[in-house]
Amino acid sequence: MLTGETIICISNTTWHGKYTKSTNQLLSRLAKNNRVIYIDYAYTVKDVLMTFLKKCDAPVSRILGLKKRSVDLRTDVGTTIEIIYPMPVLPMDFTKNDRLFGILHKISSLIYNYNVKKELKNKQIENPILITAYNPIFGMGIDGYLKEKMHVYYCFDGLDIQRHGSRIIKIDAIFCKMVDLIIVSSNYLKSIKTEFNTNC
Repeated sequence: MLTGETIICISNTTWHGKYTKSTNQLLSRLAKNNRVIYIDYAYTVKDVLMTFLKKCDAPVSRILGLKKRSVDLRTDVGTTIEIIYPMPVLPMDFTKNDRLFGILHKISSLIYNYNVKKELKNKQIENPILITAYNPIFGMGIDGYLKEKMHVYYCFDGLDIQRHGSRIIKIDAIFCKMVDLIIVSSNYLKSIKTEFNTNC
């Protein structure tokens, strides 16, 4: 059982939403004996624009820094999670050109990492446990950046090729080899991920 740790979760989903998420349930319970910081979904500048056009519902005031980016949230099991809303990044999935994607990914990772580290600066965090929840694209970019003692990949679903394109297969394989531990939600996922990292 983990006790007295600082756990930072790089998520691919928002904390709030219509449906219960397994990541939220796990982190809510880990927060009983540990400090848990949840880095919310990385909205893009397109999401901001679409929100102004009333075609999207991004928390613009927080991701633009008009309100505090870091807020405490009481969970339904009585624990507290610190949520950080990172500043918007560049859209990447629209392009089929891998070279352009690589450039956009590098720029977006720099924006994302800088902003996350800036928000964590005043929280006096040393050697956290980093959990990347189904987000190999940003997980790969931030690996080692926070001087984490362990990087865990929580994989609860198959790869979203429809959204990210076939490139996500290669990215995921590279990321699986980078992390210290992979936690999966099914035997099927375990059989796939074990090919890249036996600590699964």
